Amino acid sequence: MKTVGALLTLLLAAGPAWAAKPSMPSDSAVPAAGHSAAGTAREENGPRADDPVRWEVAAMVDLFYDLRIAEGLAAAKKLEDRHPEHPAGPFFQGIAYYQRILVETPISTASVRAFEERMARAAKLAGRAPADAPAWREYYLGAAYGFQARVSSLRRDWVSAMRDARKAVGHVKKAVELDPDLEDAYLGLGMYHYFMARMPPTARPFAYLLMGLWGDREKGIAEMKRSAERGSVAVSEALAVLAFVDTIEGRGREADLGLERLMKRHPHNPAFRLWRATLLQRAGHWKEAAALADPGPWAGEVDPAARETSRAVGHYIAAEAFLMLRDASGAAAHLEALERLSVPERMRGWTALRRANLLDLQGRRADALAGYRALDGRLKPLARGFIAAPFPEGPKDLLRLRWPLNGLPSDDTQ
Repeated sequence: MKTVGALLTLLLAAGPAWAAKPSMPSDSAVPAAGHSAAGTAREENGPRADDPVRWEVAAMVDLFYDLRIAEGLAAAKKLEDRHPEHPAGPFFQGIAYYQRILVETPISTASVRAFEERMARAAKLAGRAPADAPAWREYYLGAAYGFQARVSSLRRDWVSAMRDARKAVGHVKKAVELDPDLEDAYLGLGMYHYFMARMPPTARPFAYLLMGLWGDREKGIAEMKRSAERGSVAVSEALAVLAFVDTIEGRGREADLGLERLMKRHPHNPAFRLWRATLLQRAGHWKEAAALADPGPWAGEVDPAARETSRAVGHYIAAEAFLMLRDASGAAAHLEALERLSVPERMRGWTALRRANLLDLQGRRADALAGYRALDGRLKPLARGFIAAPFPEGPKDLLRLRWPLNGLPSDDTQ
Protein backbone atom coordinates (compact mmCIF):
# COMPACT_ATOMS: atom_id res chain seq x y z
CA MET A 1 0.00 0.00 0.00
CA LYS A 2 2.99 2.34 0.38
CA THR A 3 3.51 2.17 -3.39
CA VAL A 4 -0.13 3.08 -4.01
CA GLY A 5 0.15 5.96 -1.57
CA ALA A 6 3.29 7.31 -3.18
CA LEU A 7 1.75 7.07 -6.64
CA LEU A 8 -1.42 8.92 -5.69
CA THR A 9 0.40 11.55 -3.67
CA LEU A 10 2.49 12.32 -6.75
CA LEU A 11 -0.43 12.31 -9.19
CA LEU A 12 -2.66 14.39 -6.94
CA ALA A 13 0.03 16.95 -6.10
CA ALA A 14 -1.50 18.92 -8.93
CA GLY A 15 -4.47 16.72 -9.70
CA PRO A 16 -7.09 16.68 -12.46
CA ALA A 17 -8.41 20.20 -12.04
CA TRP A 18 -10.24 22.88 -13.91
CA ALA A 19 -10.57 25.32 -11.03
CA ALA A 20 -8.17 27.32 -8.89
CA LYS A 21 -6.57 26.06 -5.72
CA PRO A 22 -4.08 27.62 -3.28
CA SER A 23 -1.39 25.00 -3.19
CA MET A 24 2.23 25.05 -2.23
CA PRO A 25 4.71 22.75 -3.94
CA SER A 26 7.65 20.74 -2.76
CA ASP A 27 10.90 22.48 -3.65
CA SER A 28 12.90 19.38 -4.61
CA ALA A 29 15.13 20.14 -7.59
CA VAL A 30 15.33 17.71 -10.49
CA PRO A 31 17.49 19.33 -13.22
CA ALA A 32 16.00 18.94 -16.67
CA ALA A 33 15.70 20.74 -19.96
CA GLY A 34 13.93 24.06 -19.51
CA HIS A 35 10.70 25.40 -20.86
CA SER A 36 8.96 28.73 -20.56
CA ALA A 37 6.21 28.67 -17.96
CA ALA A 38 5.07 32.19 -18.61
CA GLY A 39 3.31 31.57 -21.91
CA THR A 40 0.80 33.98 -23.36
CA ALA A 41 -2.69 33.35 -22.06
CA ARG A 42 -5.06 33.95 -24.92
CA GLU A 43 -7.98 35.10 -22.85
CA GLU A 44 -9.95 35.96 -25.98
CA ASN A 45 -10.61 32.24 -26.36
CA GLY A 46 -14.11 32.04 -24.99
CA PRO A 47 -16.07 28.95 -23.98
CA ARG A 48 -17.54 26.87 -26.76
CA ALA A 49 -21.10 27.58 -27.85
CA ASP A 50 -22.22 23.98 -27.19
CA ASP A 51 -22.21 24.69 -23.46
CA PRO A 52 -23.54 28.23 -22.89
CA VAL A 53 -23.21 27.86 -19.09
CA ARG A 54 -19.45 28.01 -19.58
CA TRP A 55 -19.74 31.71 -20.48
CA GLU A 56 -21.07 32.32 -16.99
CA VAL A 57 -18.38 30.10 -15.48
CA ALA A 58 -15.68 32.03 -17.34
CA ALA A 59 -17.09 35.27 -15.94
CA MET A 60 -16.94 34.09 -12.31
CA VAL A 61 -13.88 31.81 -12.24
CA ASP A 62 -11.46 34.55 -11.20
CA LEU A 63 -13.25 34.67 -7.84
CA PHE A 64 -11.80 31.22 -7.18
CA TYR A 65 -8.33 31.96 -8.52
CA ASP A 66 -8.34 35.11 -6.40
CA LEU A 67 -9.32 33.02 -3.34
CA ARG A 68 -12.42 35.12 -2.71
CA ILE A 69 -14.10 32.05 -1.27
CA ALA A 70 -17.31 33.59 0.06
CA GLU A 71 -17.95 35.50 -3.16
CA GLY A 72 -17.18 32.44 -5.27
CA LEU A 73 -19.55 30.29 -3.23
CA ALA A 74 -22.34 32.86 -3.57
CA ALA A 75 -21.78 33.10 -7.34
CA ALA A 76 -21.83 29.30 -7.70
CA LYS A 77 -25.11 29.07 -5.78
CA LYS A 78 -26.68 31.65 -8.09
CA LEU A 79 -25.37 29.70 -11.06
CA GLU A 80 -27.12 26.58 -9.77
CA ASP A 81 -30.33 28.56 -9.23
CA ARG A 82 -30.27 29.63 -12.88
CA HIS A 83 -29.24 26.22 -14.24
CA PRO A 84 -30.42 23.58 -11.72
CA GLU A 85 -29.79 20.65 -14.10
CA HIS A 86 -26.21 21.64 -14.98
CA PRO A 87 -23.26 20.30 -12.92
CA ALA A 88 -21.32 23.60 -12.92
CA GLY A 89 -23.19 25.15 -9.97
CA PRO A 90 -22.62 22.36 -7.43
CA PHE A 91 -19.14 21.68 -8.84
CA PHE A 92 -17.92 25.21 -8.16
CA GLN A 93 -19.62 25.22 -4.77
CA GLY A 94 -17.53 22.11 -4.10
CA ILE A 95 -14.42 24.01 -5.20
CA ALA A 96 -15.19 26.75 -2.66
CA TYR A 97 -15.44 24.17 0.12
CA TYR A 98 -12.29 22.45 -1.10
CA GLN A 99 -10.49 25.77 -0.83
CA ARG A 100 -11.77 26.09 2.73
CA ILE A 101 -10.35 22.63 3.50
CA LEU A 102 -6.95 23.81 2.25
CA VAL A 103 -6.80 27.01 4.28
CA GLU A 104 -8.87 26.52 7.45
CA THR A 105 -7.21 26.22 10.86
CA PRO A 106 -8.61 23.88 12.02
CA ILE A 107 -10.42 22.22 9.14
CA SER A 108 -14.11 21.93 9.94
CA THR A 109 -16.12 18.77 9.46
CA ALA A 110 -18.83 20.94 7.90
CA SER A 111 -16.48 22.01 5.10
CA VAL A 112 -15.51 18.41 4.32
CA ARG A 113 -19.10 17.21 4.25
CA ALA A 114 -20.26 20.17 2.17
CA PHE A 115 -17.47 19.48 -0.33
CA GLU A 116 -18.45 15.82 -0.63
CA GLU A 117 -22.15 16.56 -1.04
CA ARG A 118 -21.57 19.16 -3.78
CA MET A 119 -19.11 17.02 -5.73
CA ALA A 120 -21.40 14.00 -5.55
CA ARG A 121 -24.27 16.16 -6.83
CA ALA A 122 -22.10 17.56 -9.64
CA ALA A 123 -21.12 14.04 -10.74
CA LYS A 124 -24.77 12.91 -10.63
CA LEU A 125 -25.92 15.86 -12.77
CA ALA A 126 -23.06 15.37 -15.23
CA GLY A 127 -23.93 11.70 -15.52
CA ARG A 128 -27.44 12.50 -16.70
CA ALA A 129 -26.47 15.36 -19.01
CA PRO A 130 -28.10 15.50 -22.46
CA ALA A 131 -26.71 13.09 -25.02
CA ASP A 132 -26.01 15.96 -27.43
CA ALA A 133 -23.46 17.51 -25.06
CA PRO A 134 -21.13 14.57 -24.30
CA ALA A 135 -17.82 16.47 -24.13
CA TRP A 136 -18.67 18.78 -21.24
CA ARG A 137 -20.45 15.87 -19.53
CA GLU A 138 -17.12 14.00 -19.48
CA TYR A 139 -15.31 17.21 -18.51
CA TYR A 140 -17.32 17.67 -15.30
CA LEU A 141 -17.29 13.97 -14.42
CA GLY A 142 -13.50 13.99 -14.65
CA ALA A 143 -13.26 17.15 -12.59
CA ALA A 144 -15.60 15.96 -9.84
CA TYR A 145 -13.92 12.55 -9.51
CA GLY A 146 -10.50 14.21 -9.54
CA PHE A 147 -11.31 16.45 -6.59
CA GLN A 148 -12.92 13.59 -4.70
CA ALA A 149 -9.68 11.65 -5.19
CA ARG A 150 -7.73 14.56 -3.71
CA VAL A 151 -9.75 14.59 -0.50
CA SER A 152 -9.53 10.81 -0.21
CA SER A 153 -5.75 11.13 -0.50
CA LEU A 154 -5.77 13.67 2.35
CA ARG A 155 -7.47 11.01 4.46
CA ARG A 156 -4.87 8.51 3.23
CA ASP A 157 -7.77 6.46 1.95
CA TRP A 158 -5.76 5.19 -0.99
CA VAL A 159 -8.35 2.71 -2.21
CA SER A 160 -10.99 5.41 -2.72
CA ALA A 161 -8.42 7.86 -4.08
CA MET A 162 -7.16 5.28 -6.59
CA ARG A 163 -10.69 4.42 -7.69
CA ASP A 164 -11.73 8.04 -8.25
CA ALA A 165 -8.42 9.07 -9.85
CA ARG A 166 -8.76 6.29 -12.39
CA LYS A 167 -12.30 7.42 -13.17
CA ALA A 168 -11.07 10.99 -13.56
CA VAL A 169 -8.37 9.96 -16.03
CA GLY A 170 -10.89 8.02 -18.09
CA HIS A 171 -13.37 10.87 -18.28
CA VAL A 172 -10.83 13.55 -19.17
CA LYS A 173 -9.41 11.35 -21.93
CA LYS A 174 -12.92 10.81 -23.27
CA ALA A 175 -13.67 14.56 -23.16
CA VAL A 176 -10.67 15.33 -25.37
CA GLU A 177 -11.49 12.45 -27.72
CA LEU A 178 -15.04 13.78 -28.15
CA ASP A 179 -13.93 17.39 -28.56
CA PRO A 180 -10.22 17.95 -29.35
CA ASP A 181 -10.83 21.72 -29.11
CA LEU A 182 -11.88 21.55 -25.44
CA GLU A 183 -8.74 23.45 -24.51
CA ASP A 184 -9.23 23.59 -20.73
CA ALA A 185 -9.36 19.79 -20.53
CA TYR A 186 -5.76 19.50 -21.70
CA LEU A 187 -4.60 20.80 -18.33
CA GLY A 188 -5.79 17.71 -16.47
CA LEU A 189 -4.53 15.40 -19.18
CA GLY A 190 -1.15 17.16 -19.22
CA MET A 191 -0.78 16.89 -15.46
CA TYR A 192 -1.39 13.16 -15.60
CA HIS A 193 1.10 12.69 -18.42
CA TYR A 194 3.73 14.79 -16.66
CA PHE A 195 3.41 13.39 -13.14
CA MET A 196 3.19 9.81 -14.36
CA ALA A 197 6.52 10.41 -16.13
CA ARG A 198 8.03 11.42 -12.77
CA MET A 199 7.26 8.03 -11.26
CA PRO A 200 10.30 5.82 -10.58
CA PRO A 201 10.86 3.52 -13.59
CA THR A 202 10.07 0.40 -11.59
CA ALA A 203 6.67 1.84 -10.57
CA ARG A 204 5.54 2.95 -14.03
CA PRO A 205 4.00 -0.37 -15.17
CA PHE A 206 2.08 -0.53 -11.90
CA ALA A 207 0.97 3.08 -12.37
CA TYR A 208 -0.23 2.27 -15.87
CA LEU A 209 -2.29 -0.64 -14.55
CA LEU A 210 -3.86 1.72 -12.00
CA MET A 211 -4.49 4.69 -14.27
CA GLY A 212 -4.49 3.33 -17.81
CA LEU A 213 -2.09 6.04 -18.94
CA TRP A 214 1.66 6.09 -19.62
CA GLY A 215 3.73 9.07 -18.55
CA ASP A 216 5.22 11.47 -21.07
CA ARG A 217 7.04 14.55 -19.72
CA GLU A 218 7.25 16.48 -22.99
CA LYS A 219 3.70 15.71 -24.01
CA GLY A 220 2.42 16.65 -20.55
CA ILE A 221 4.19 20.02 -20.56
CA ALA A 222 2.92 20.74 -24.09
CA GLU A 223 -0.65 19.95 -23.04
CA MET A 224 -0.45 22.17 -19.95
CA LYS A 225 1.01 25.00 -22.03
CA ARG A 226 -1.82 24.53 -24.50
CA SER A 227 -4.36 25.19 -21.75
CA ALA A 228 -2.36 28.18 -20.54
CA GLU A 229 -2.27 29.68 -24.03
CA ARG A 230 -5.68 28.71 -25.42
CA GLY A 231 -7.93 27.93 -22.47
CA SER A 232 -10.76 30.05 -21.17
CA VAL A 233 -11.40 28.82 -17.61
CA ALA A 234 -8.15 27.02 -16.75
CA VAL A 235 -5.57 29.62 -17.82
CA SER A 236 -4.44 30.69 -14.35
CA GLU A 237 -4.28 27.18 -12.95
CA ALA A 238 -2.29 26.05 -15.97
CA LEU A 239 0.19 28.87 -15.33
CA ALA A 240 0.39 27.84 -11.67
CA VAL A 241 1.04 24.20 -12.51
CA LEU A 242 3.73 25.19 -15.01
CA ALA A 243 5.35 27.28 -12.26
CA PHE A 244 5.18 24.17 -10.08
CA VAL A 245 6.97 22.23 -12.81
CA ASP A 246 9.66 24.93 -13.01
CA THR A 247 10.05 24.73 -9.23
CA ILE A 248 10.52 20.97 -8.99
CA GLU A 249 12.80 20.94 -12.03
CA GLY A 250 15.09 23.53 -10.46
CA ARG A 251 14.25 26.61 -12.56
CA GLY A 252 13.61 29.05 -9.76
CA ARG A 253 13.85 32.18 -11.90
CA GLU A 254 11.24 30.94 -14.38
CA ALA A 255 8.95 29.86 -11.53
CA ASP A 256 9.30 33.27 -9.90
CA LEU A 257 8.34 35.05 -13.12
CA GLY A 258 5.24 32.90 -13.47
CA LEU A 259 4.25 33.51 -9.85
CA GLU A 260 4.85 37.24 -10.17
CA ARG A 261 2.41 37.26 -13.06
CA LEU A 262 -0.15 35.28 -11.07
CA MET A 263 0.21 37.65 -8.11
CA LYS A 264 -0.69 40.55 -10.37
CA ARG A 265 -3.65 38.70 -11.88
CA HIS A 266 -4.97 37.50 -8.51
CA PRO A 267 -3.81 39.92 -5.78
CA HIS A 268 -6.12 38.52 -3.06
CA ASN A 269 -4.72 34.99 -3.27
CA PRO A 270 -1.84 34.73 -0.75
CA ALA A 271 -0.64 31.36 -2.05
CA PHE A 272 1.27 32.86 -4.97
CA ARG A 273 2.93 35.45 -2.70
CA LEU A 274 3.91 32.88 -0.07
CA TRP A 275 5.17 30.46 -2.70
CA ARG A 276 7.36 33.21 -4.17
CA ALA A 277 8.69 33.98 -0.68
CA THR A 278 9.79 30.35 -0.21
CA LEU A 279 11.59 30.45 -3.57
CA LEU A 280 13.41 33.60 -2.46
CA GLN A 281 14.39 31.86 0.77
CA ARG A 282 15.88 28.92 -1.03
CA ALA A 283 17.85 31.27 -3.24
CA GLY A 284 19.26 32.96 -0.13
CA HIS A 285 17.41 36.24 -0.69
CA TRP A 286 16.37 36.53 2.95
CA LYS A 287 15.47 40.23 3.07
CA GLU A 288 13.31 40.00 -0.02
CA ALA A 289 11.59 36.86 1.32
CA ALA A 290 10.82 38.52 4.65
CA ALA A 291 9.42 41.62 2.97
CA LEU A 292 7.20 39.62 0.62
CA ALA A 293 5.89 37.29 3.32
CA ASP A 294 5.24 39.94 6.01
CA PRO A 295 1.43 39.79 6.31
CA GLY A 296 1.03 43.32 7.60
CA PRO A 297 0.53 44.98 4.19
CA TRP A 298 -1.68 42.32 2.55
CA ALA A 299 -3.44 39.94 4.97
CA GLY A 300 -6.37 42.30 5.57
CA GLU A 301 -7.46 41.79 1.95
CA VAL A 302 -7.49 37.98 2.19
CA ASP A 303 -10.81 36.11 2.44
CA PRO A 304 -11.74 35.64 6.13
CA ALA A 305 -11.65 31.84 5.80
CA ALA A 306 -7.99 31.98 4.75
CA ARG A 307 -6.80 35.02 6.70
CA GLU A 308 -5.67 33.39 9.96
CA THR A 309 -3.71 30.60 8.27
CA SER A 310 -2.20 33.01 5.72
CA ARG A 311 -1.05 35.37 8.45
CA ALA A 312 0.53 32.50 10.35
CA VAL A 313 2.41 31.28 7.29
CA GLY A 314 3.55 34.80 6.41
CA HIS A 315 4.85 35.48 9.92
CA TYR A 316 6.61 32.12 10.02
CA ILE A 317 8.42 32.65 6.70
CA ALA A 318 9.43 36.17 7.75
CA ALA A 319 10.69 34.93 11.13
CA GLU A 320 12.69 32.16 9.47
CA ALA A 321 14.22 34.66 7.05
CA PHE A 322 15.20 37.08 9.82
CA LEU A 323 16.78 34.22 11.76
CA MET A 324 18.92 33.37 8.74
CA LEU A 325 19.92 37.05 8.61
CA ARG A 326 20.84 36.77 12.33
CA ASP A 327 18.39 39.58 13.03
CA ALA A 328 17.05 38.65 16.46
CA SER A 329 14.67 41.60 16.81
CA GLY A 330 13.08 41.01 13.40
CA ALA A 331 12.62 37.31 14.11
CA ALA A 332 11.25 37.98 17.58
CA ALA A 333 8.58 40.35 16.24
CA HIS A 334 7.20 37.75 13.88
CA LEU A 335 7.43 34.87 16.37
CA GLU A 336 5.58 36.99 18.92
CA ALA A 337 2.88 37.68 16.32
CA LEU A 338 2.54 33.92 15.79
CA GLU A 339 1.74 33.50 19.48
CA ARG A 340 -1.46 35.49 18.92
CA LEU A 341 -2.60 33.27 16.05
CA SER A 342 -3.84 29.71 15.59
CA VAL A 343 -0.73 28.06 14.19
CA PRO A 344 -1.52 25.23 11.72
CA GLU A 345 -0.75 21.74 12.99
CA ARG A 346 2.10 21.06 10.57
CA MET A 347 3.86 24.29 11.49
CA ARG A 348 3.73 23.96 15.28
CA GLY A 349 6.87 21.89 15.74
CA TRP A 350 8.79 24.12 13.32
CA THR A 351 7.59 27.22 15.16
CA ALA A 352 8.88 25.75 18.44
CA LEU A 353 12.19 24.97 16.73
CA ARG A 354 12.53 28.57 15.51
CA ARG A 355 11.76 29.91 18.98
CA ALA A 356 14.63 27.81 20.30
CA ASN A 357 16.83 29.13 17.47
CA LEU A 358 15.96 32.66 18.54
CA LEU A 359 16.95 31.89 22.13
CA ASP A 360 20.32 30.67 20.81
CA LEU A 361 20.71 33.84 18.78
CA GLN A 362 19.95 35.90 21.89
CA GLY A 363 22.64 34.04 23.87
CA ARG A 364 20.17 32.14 26.05
CA ARG A 365 21.71 28.75 25.50
CA ALA A 366 20.16 26.94 28.47
CA ASP A 367 16.66 27.99 27.44
CA ALA A 368 17.39 27.05 23.81
CA LEU A 369 18.56 23.57 24.87
CA ALA A 370 15.34 23.06 26.82
CA GLY A 371 13.39 23.99 23.69
CA TYR A 372 15.35 21.58 21.50
CA ARG A 373 14.96 18.73 23.96
CA ALA A 374 11.18 19.19 24.00
CA LEU A 375 10.93 18.52 20.28
CA ASP A 376 10.03 15.07 19.00
CA GLY A 377 8.97 13.24 15.89
CA ARG A 378 10.45 14.32 12.57
CA LEU A 379 12.10 17.36 14.12
CA LYS A 380 14.15 15.29 16.57
CA PRO A 381 17.17 14.97 14.20
CA LEU A 382 17.21 18.76 13.63
CA ALA A 383 16.97 19.32 17.37
CA ARG A 384 19.97 17.04 17.91
CA GLY A 385 21.87 19.03 15.31
CA PHE A 386 21.26 22.30 17.16
CA ILE A 387 22.09 20.69 20.51
CA ALA A 388 25.46 19.78 19.01
CA ALA A 389 26.00 23.10 17.21
CA PRO A 390 24.14 26.20 18.50
CA PHE A 391 22.19 28.25 15.97
CA PRO A 392 23.15 29.95 13.63
CA GLU A 393 25.40 26.94 13.10
CA GLY A 394 23.83 23.52 12.79
CA PRO A 395 21.20 22.29 10.29
CA LYS A 396 20.10 24.59 7.45
CA ASP A 397 16.76 22.92 6.73
CA LEU A 398 13.73 25.09 5.97
CA LEU A 399 10.07 24.28 6.42
CA ARG A 400 8.48 22.95 3.24
CA LEU A 401 4.90 24.08 2.99
CA ARG A 402 2.38 21.58 1.68
CA TRP A 403 -1.28 22.52 1.86
CA PRO A 404 -3.43 21.78 3.72
CA LEU A 405 -1.35 22.54 6.80
CA ASN A 406 -3.88 20.80 9.04
CA GLY A 407 -5.19 17.25 9.11
CA LEU A 408 -8.82 16.46 8.40
CA PRO A 409 -10.99 16.53 11.54
CA SER A 410 -11.07 13.36 13.60
CA ASP A 411 -14.88 13.23 13.46
CA ASP A 412 -14.83 13.36 9.65
CA THR A 413 -16.79 10.40 8.37
CA GLN A 414 -15.41 8.51 5.42
